[in-house]
Amino acid sequence: MRVFVGRYRSSYEFVSRKTTQDYSASGRKDGGVKKNSYSEKMAHKRPNTLDEGKEEYKPPDPVLEAIKLRWESEQRNLQGKISLEDDRIVKEMLSSSSSDTFYIGGMDISFFEGDNVNACAALVVCSYPDLEVVYEDYKMIELTQPYIPGFLAFREIEFMKMLYENVREKNPKYTPQVIMVDGNGILHPRGLGSASHLGVILNVPCVGVAKNLFCMENEIERDEQHKEQVASLKKAGDTFPLVGSSSGICYGKALRSCEKATNPVYVSPGHGISVDSAVELVYRCSKYRVPQPIRHADLNSREYIRVRAQVKAIEVTCVTALHQLCVVFSQRLIMY
Repeated sequence: MRVFVGRYRSSYEFVSRKTTQDYSASGRKDGGVKKNSYSEKMAHKRPNTLDEGKEEYKPPDPVLEAIKLRWESEQRNLQGKISLEDDRIVKEMLSSSSSDTFYIGGMDISFFEGDNVNACAALVVCSYPDLEVVYEDYKMIELTQPYIPGFLAFREIEFMKMLYENVREKNPKYTPQVIMVDGNGILHPRGLGSASHLGVILNVPCVGVAKNLFCMENEIERDEQHKEQVASLKKAGDTFPLVGSSSGICYGKALRSCEKATNPVYVSPGHGISVDSAVELVYRCSKYRVPQPIRHADLNSREYIRVRAQVKAIEVTCVTALHQLCVVFSQRLIMY
């Protein structure tokens, strides 16, 4: 049975969490510099402009700085609650003796082109191990929290939580036992990417799967060594660890998820799962480069946005035509 929720409706239903003016400039994925106290030191050394030599220095926005300090405190609190031990359900899913059917959710948020506020939040649940889509939910949302590098989860987490609560209340059978997030887990300056943030809040095993390497200065970098390691991934299932240059922490692994994939995905555990189990689960869920739950959420949310844009264009055209007819009719009444 396949359950569809909120797909291709003709009217716009925006879900909003309005708490502050949107100061965002751009961006999607978790950003930042390095982990813990090092990140704070580097933040003071780094200029507040994109190019110190070309742009005049501008002091930090006091509102954004206050928000950032509050969010940093919340991240430190949540980071202390992360578990990188395999949850019982993870062990059962990966057990060769298990014949049960499990459910894995994929979450992604897609944006309208040129718009970093209005978006579509998607949850797609696949059965495991056969990877059939059993549940889908798509919601139009409005992100009103500011975008600050390293704090992406604070823009998106409420909508992800809403999607999870929807399936748990309306179709509890398909409540995902593990969630894969298009983003990062502990591969983050303060060890709390979107997958970790969501996992701790929901107390559900979560895995971060990113298409691009998230770099942290002097810790995780896309240098020549990294390029050589990527080139060493010869067959599906090959991996190499993402180890911090200065900390020695293993943040996750780069994985060649299928034979046809020339570029790896970057897997980092979020919560309730170990590095090795996160990589193994992503590999088992990958028919293509991106694991099926996230792949469906990504592709379908983009299609959802495309259809919504078309519907909106038709609505605008109809309203314009109706207005023109009213004007003509009014003119004729005046003539008579």
